[in-house]
Amino acid sequence: EGWAAIAVEGPLAPRVADNFVDGDIEDLLLHSVVDVERESGEAPGRLARVGTTGEYGYLLLTTACDADLARFVALATEVDGGSVGAEGLARVRAEAGMPYYDHGFGSLSVAEADLSWIVDWERIGEFLGSEELVRPTADSAKLTPIVSAPGTRIAAGAPVIADGERIGTIVWTAAAGNDTEELAFALLDDPFVVPALEISIDEVSAVTVTLPRVLSRSSAGATA
Repeated sequence: EGWAAIAVEGPLAPRVADNFVDGDIEDLLLHSVVDVERESGEAPGRLARVGTTGEYGYLLLTTACDADLARFVALATEVDGGSVGAEGLARVRAEAGMPYYDHGFGSLSVAEADLSWIVDWERIGEFLGSEELVRPTADSAKLTPIVSAPGTRIAAGAPVIADGERIGTIVWTAAAGNDTEELAFALLDDPFVVPALEISIDEVSAVTVTLPRVLSRSSAGATA
């Protein structure tokens, strides 16, 4: 209680985050956390480097939300950036292939969320969280991204149909984010977890796709 989180993401994010640390922001490695540089007696804060949009990203945890948010926006504006809402950030994370941070998909198993690849299923012995894990099977349903024409909004819970057969259910639809496509995620049965599969949802035509849907500028070293 009393703490807030402010995120800055994008290829120019280091220029904003650099104002909150002592030293070179480039020395802050991915997933590292440092104390925020403050004047004596000012509110404490912690800055973490993240990468949930596929770009450079930093997350500030602060007890001085209003002042820090105003400073973030001012600094971002200086490099032709600006503020976005939670839905906008969720859309970008979804396009980057990391929708889990915003929607959560908390009701899905590791296999259903298509995250079983990060688990060492041959690990010996119990570990924190192991009792909640279920080893995936060859026919496990998996989270699959789909796109449809701009302006076609698909509701969560809608059935996914292919060749007249129900093959899954829409789990979440990302906020509208560009003028080329709508992006949603469905839990599809095996063997339909493949790209380029033509499907329909409530008479809306769609197709399964691969992620990411955007090209990261940060991965190309665009920091200037």
